[in-house]
Amino acid sequence: METQLRRLKPNKLIFVGLLSLVLASASVSWAQTVVTTLADSGLGSLRQAIMDTSTDGVSTTITFDPVVFPPPPALPGVILLATPLPNLTGTGDTIDGTGAGVVLDGSALAAGSVGLRVRRSNYTIRGLSIQNMPSDGIRVETPAPPTTVLNVTGVVIDGNTLIGNGSRGIRVSGGVGPGKTVSATVINNTITDSFSAGIAVNGNLNSTGDPGGNTVTALVDGNTVKRSRAVLKTTPNFGGDGIDIVGGTGEGSNNSVTATVSNNDVFLNRDDGIVAVACGLLASGSNNILNVTIINNSVKDNGTINPELVTNTGIVVSGASREEQIGGGEEASTCDGNTVQFVISGNTVKGNRTQNISISGGPGTGHDIQGIVSANSANDSPEGDGISISGGRGIGTTVHDVTVSNNQVSGNFNRGIIISGGTETVNAVLTSIDVLSNSVRSNGAQGILVSGGTLSENATISDVLIDSNSSTGNGSRGIQATRGTTLSASPPVISLAGVTNNTTSTNALDGILISSNVQGSGATPVSGNRADRNAEDGIDLNSTGYVVSNNTASRNTLDGINAVGNINGGGNTGKGNGSCNQPFTGCLP
Repeated sequence: METQLRRLKPNKLIFVGLLSLVLASASVSWAQTVVTTLADSGLGSLRQAIMDTSTDGVSTTITFDPVVFPPPPALPGVILLATPLPNLTGTGDTIDGTGAGVVLDGSALAAGSVGLRVRRSNYTIRGLSIQNMPSDGIRVETPAPPTTVLNVTGVVIDGNTLIGNGSRGIRVSGGVGPGKTVSATVINNTITDSFSAGIAVNGNLNSTGDPGGNTVTALVDGNTVKRSRAVLKTTPNFGGDGIDIVGGTGEGSNNSVTATVSNNDVFLNRDDGIVAVACGLLASGSNNILNVTIINNSVKDNGTINPELVTNTGIVVSGASREEQIGGGEEASTCDGNTVQFVISGNTVKGNRTQNISISGGPGTGHDIQGIVSANSANDSPEGDGISISGGRGIGTTVHDVTVSNNQVSGNFNRGIIISGGTETVNAVLTSIDVLSNSVRSNGAQGILVSGGTLSENATISDVLIDSNSSTGNGSRGIQATRGTTLSASPPVISLAGVTNNTTSTNALDGILISSNVQGSGATPVSGNRADRNAEDGIDLNSTGYVVSNNTASRNTLDGINAVGNINGGGNTGKGNGSCNQPFTGCLP
């Protein structure tokens, strides 16, 4: 009996072990499906795998046989799609091409076809190459009405390559509103030669009759986006951005879009690099809210291929976008009452054709813009400005509580930093603008310019503080405040909070110039500045109402400090200037 027991024990252990292996094997096969053929459909195909996993009710991972889909350096396996793939509607499913070479090719698909369309939550797409889709390569959106699915959240698009797709490489959209919620993480993808944009995040879908009213959240991190619309086509005559973040498109209103755009490499796109607008191109939406954080990106040389558009900017934040026509000209937006809050920080923005960083009220009416531009480098725009803060081109926009600080701005063709009422804007308000501790050098025109704008009507620019900046070696003035160009009976009004503690040297004209019609309050400080070796005046105040104190001006070609009619607050020093040295007789009371 004892011997029989000894013999039974190992047999029992063997049985239990085999049962465990069977259960484990069943669990793996239940949660994983392998694509084993390049065929468009049928057993072992990707199409069949999507259909099966979308209805199995569990989280399933679709993988690819590396024998059929060999990884580099071997040629990958190409699935040439004959018809669009089914919508991805599984329960937390994953399509994972990691460790295999998988190409989805849409060359044979009908116009408007999307590569992979995610319409359920917690889906992951990883490690695929998706090319030649007539529309978007990957689209995340809620299903079309009359579906009861209101949320598509927790989607991850990771490590894919998207090439030559006919609209966007990747688009995240709220879908047709209202009341939809979408969230997605778009990371570590490479997107090349998209027709419209590399990556787009939209509050709604841009369908006729789509009211918007959705909530969309996205993280766009670590992607490479290049050469959008490198192949020039004339119809339609817009497009070619790297990354677009848009509150509302079409008739979409009342959307809330929150996006973090970080650590991306965005370059050589036909139009702008990174665009964040509360109301999109040719749209008529209102009351969209956009919160965008743009940090630590490299944004270079956008607009330098096929540079036929009016403007090509590295980073754009605006209340609304505008259509730019080939050969020049613009179409105004009818967007109304949108809000943008932004942070632009730590980016390297270089060589973008007409501007490097632009913050604008935009076209349309009544937009509200506020935020921070800090610790960026904005250099070498071949035709334009380093950093521009503007009322835009609309009616009654407000740009307020904006801080421009600790940026490195150099080598731009035009101005380094400009605060402007806008171009042909009406009733724009710019207030509480702080320009602090920036290094601005070797720009083609002014280092720092405050201007009423160009042909703007009744713009109000108030409470602008210019403090602790270094503005050197620029092709015009180091710091200038001017009413700008106006033909209006209601010209812009500018009031400064102060010009203090700045260093302006070796500029081609004045170090600091406050032009006529920019009156001080009677207590506005011009103090603590140093102006040396400028080719005209060190400090030249052509308006009154300023308290001039504790400034130093030396070796300027003309006047050291010319502040006739203003208040001498004492402590000013000048030496070696062409005139207006101590005791400032005739130049400072």
